[in-house]
Amino acid sequence: MIVITVLHHVFGAIESQLLVDTGRNFLNPLMSVAIIAQGGAVLGYMVRNMKDAKAKELCIPSFVSVLFGIIEPALFGVNIRYRYPLAGGCIGGAVGGAIVYITNLAALGFGTTVVPGIALADPAHHGYMNYVIAHAVALGTGFLIHIGINTVNLNGKYFDVQAVVGDQVKMGDILVTEDIEKIKAEGYDMSVMIIATDVNGRKIEKESPGKIKKGEKIAELV
Repeated sequence: MIVITVLHHVFGAIESQLLVDTGRNFLNPLMSVAIIAQGGAVLGYMVRNMKDAKAKELCIPSFVSVLFGIIEPALFGVNIRYRYPLAGGCIGGAVGGAIVYITNLAALGFGTTVVPGIALADPAHHGYMNYVIAHAVALGTGFLIHIGINTVNLNGKYFDVQAVVGDQVKMGDILVTEDIEKIKAEGYDMSVMIIATDVNGRKIEKESPGKIKKGEKIAELV
């Protein structure tokens, strides 16, 4: 939102004052991981649309610009335009920002980010290594969040949800049905992710990989 509303231009004054008062600039690496995360979302969109020559022509230069801290081509040319990549990039930026906070990463200057921004990283507390790790995680998260659940762009089209949040379900209950052939015709991969968000210390035991049929067990919490 800061870049979309052009408020990022005022950050130079804030960062200057931070350097005068504390000698360190914690805002620079936070903005930097947010930028690279949006680049990861661009890569995710490109991979999902590899057969589309126009998508590659748009995404490749946009990502290259991101590497030098220039986010506008990725943000306005891809992520806002196609909506969901923006959300993936925001999540990636949040994860990268958490690493910046946990590792106490900061910069000793301002004005440059992402690849050239490493020159400004405070080397204290393994700063250079933490800079690379935070950016790699932000990039990877932005990429994976988008590539894995891109069918959200269908806005529910071809899906019929049979359960709602809060429902108690048991094995064999139908959660959602979909028209697979129509979704494939739209160019989407029909791979299904199953994410266990709260296992309370239990372990997930998966069945052997391969084709499964309706009613067959694929994993169990033990």
